[in-house]
Amino acid sequence: MRRLVAVLMLAAAVATVGNSPVAAAVPDWRPYIDEGETVALALTTIDYRTVDRDVQHILDNATGVFYDDFKNRSAAFTEVVLDAKSTSTGTITESRLDSTDAGKVKVFVAVTVNTTNEGQPPSPPRYWRLIITVQQADETYKASNVDFLP
Repeated sequence: MRRLVAVLMLAAAVATVGNSPVAAAVPDWRPYIDEGETVALALTTIDYRTVDRDVQHILDNATGVFYDDFKNRSAAFTEVVLDAKSTSTGTITESRLDSTDAGKVKVFVAVTVNTTNEGQPPSPPRYWRLIITVQQADETYKASNVDFLP
């Protein structure tokens, strides 16, 4: 009986805290993490048959320095993918909030990438770890920087 009372008191306390002004003031980081995952998958899921659309998807989710840098490199990137007839598929293995600073949120994302090149045996999976800086742009979220970790 004591355990039941304790559980009910704990549930009431959690419900009360969840509705408090303090809980309402805590930012919702999920949109930032979702955008970090979206960008990580866009960068690691590329198909030579849809490379133009894939590159545009990356640019649509980019802003600032990351947008400018990727836009400037996109033609060379596309050429490499087409020449190799490469197909890569990324799978998120972990993602989390890394840090926040002045309206920019850094999201850690770990991705397993499987790549095939036409006419070549499958290569072993690669494991990427990224820190993606995400910021809110009007009603959307976009990546402003991507750092690849060793």
